[in-house]
Amino acid sequence: MPEAFLASNNKELSAAKKSILIIDDELSMRNALKRALQSTPYTILFAQDGFQAGVKIIAEKPDLILLDLSLPGLDGFEVIQFIRQRQDLATLKILVLSGLSSTELVESIRLGADDAIAKPFDNKDLLNRVNMLLS
Repeated sequence: MPEAFLASNNKELSAAKKSILIIDDELSMRNALKRALQSTPYTILFAQDGFQAGVKIIAEKPDLILLDLSLPGLDGFEVIQFIRQRQDLATLKILVLSGLSSTELVESIRLGADDAIAKPFDNKDLLNRVNMLLS
């Protein structure tokens, strides 16, 4: 096959593949989420704080973010507000994963998150919600 055809076909495949940005300051949680999502067809990206998350969101334009609310620097609430203020990020889905109280989870949805799960969570529940948000 011609190289040009193969290259364009690979670009189309990667463009069609959806991506998830995991934003959590705890390496163990990022790794646990990566393991939970490894059987999915999605590209997995990582950020460890709110500032790094903002840079990656703009650069990568993920389809979904899994967002911890307790982050150094910009916290998860500020990340949600940043995303919801930008027209170019209007379709970005936000799933909050947090060990904070149910009051904070409700507040995250009020600010614009699409869904919220309390930590610790069940991996099957996580996968169901991820697939629902990306379908």
